[in-house]
Amino acid sequence: GSFLAAVHLEQDKMALTSVVASPEGGLWMWRSLLAQYSFANSLSTQAVLPQLAPEGADAKVVVRLHGGTDFAGIIDHQVRVSVNGVALGTCSWDGIVPYTAEMTCSPDTLLEGANTIEVLALLPDGVSESVCYVDWIDIHYPRHFAARDNQLVFTSSTGDDVVTVTGFTRPDVHVLDVTDPERTRVLSGVTLSAAADGTHAVSFAPGLVGRVLAAFCPSAVAQPAGTGVAPSGLGDWRTCAEHVIIAVPEMLEVAQALADHRTSTGLASIVVNLQDARAKH
Repeated sequence: GSFLAAVHLEQDKMALTSVVASPEGGLWMWRSLLAQYSFANSLSTQAVLPQLAPEGADAKVVVRLHGGTDFAGIIDHQVRVSVNGVALGTCSWDGIVPYTAEMTCSPDTLLEGANTIEVLALLPDGVSESVCYVDWIDIHYPRHFAARDNQLVFTSSTGDDVVTVTGFTRPDVHVLDVTDPERTRVLSGVTLSAAADGTHAVSFAPGLVGRVLAAFCPSAVAQPAGTGVAPSGLGDWRTCAEHVIIAVPEMLEVAQALADHRTSTGLASIVVNLQDARAKH
């Protein structure tokens, strides 16, 4: 079986403070497209699609755009979206407004692994200059129920039908319903099995359609990491200084040299780690 997985591509490189009317709609853009210049009219990027299911449902490419020029009485912008050199379609819109382009893509057009996505700005009829911006790109594609790096997260669409997730290298597989991250629950009725190649699989009924489910081995879960901070001593009554230097960890050595110099001139100085100051005060 397969399900529609999503890959999100976005790079916040340009702040359109003079173009975007509302910051809530997205202030940062990825790339500007100038249709009138062949050297600046396109964005080409790579999307890695693991565990592609070519026999699955049609894929969908969604591109979030924003107009940057506006001329009265004509359509200002036209954009063509291609995947691996195959044009999916062309969209047009008018004015300095956001626009979402959605294109259907046959799974046969996609490749297991890296795929090239191109967004090309064209000049509409009667337009001599057109500027628009790419905000982000989403690719929804059919993916096998197969774990990658001992984990798989997906949204159920099969109701009570049994789903089997393969490809785990360890037998300690857990399945959680994480639809509400604050109220996760362990899924019941989970069956584990072993394959001839030494990998492991887990089978279960997702239940309601639209649930977000996570199948994983504990070893695949990232562990929180922290950095210990030495106490600053600011709360200790025995700490007495006329001059306090607060510095980031990378600058502590330089700050201490300055504090020593100040102290040698008669101005009692101490250095405080900024991280400790934030944590304690």
